[in-house]
Amino acid sequence: MIKRIISQEDRERKKRRNQFIVGGVLAVLMIMSTVGFALFSGEEENTTSKITYNNLVFYKTLNGWQTTINGRNFEFQNNPLEVQDIRITNVSLEDYYNKALFIDSQDASATYEIYYNLNGIASRIQNACLEEENCSSELPVKTCNDSVIVIETLNTTSIEKRENCLIIKAKEGEAIKVVDAFLYKIFGI
Repeated sequence: MIKRIISQEDRERKKRRNQFIVGGVLAVLMIMSTVGFALFSGEEENTTSKITYNNLVFYKTLNGWQTTINGRNFEFQNNPLEVQDIRITNVSLEDYYNKALFIDSQDASATYEIYYNLNGIASRIQNACLEEENCSSELPVKTCNDSVIVIETLNTTSIEKRENCLIIKAKEGEAIKVVDAFLYKIFGI
């Protein structure tokens, strides 16, 4: 088979044509993706990334929902609409203001939620073990004379206050919802 001889000029012309085609396809793709992003992401952002509840604006973040109260940011896994049916009574921010707060919980995300939002309000926050339990760890043992929040996983959801103890009982995987409802209640949201 004999290969056809192509002049340098024809080779350059073919190379420029191919570069023009590839450049045109890339330009069309870039324009279409920009238009698609502008049309579809803005609509979703308006409906799901921001809600207003009790005159507070909540923004959807990578970690959950964030709002600002008196210049301070608060973050929650659930927005207030998702937990508004969970009833909590007999708690107030004064129960934890400027006091040492102890948390007895095996649910890391619920513990973090309390720590993040009450840090700076309580004088200090640390893990502990409620005296009534068999505590084999190195945690300090506390009683209901201290401010203790206990989070237990059970088949029902309830919140009970005994002296200075708040006992949160929640179904598997729902502790964070009850903790968010508790935090919304004490912050007056």
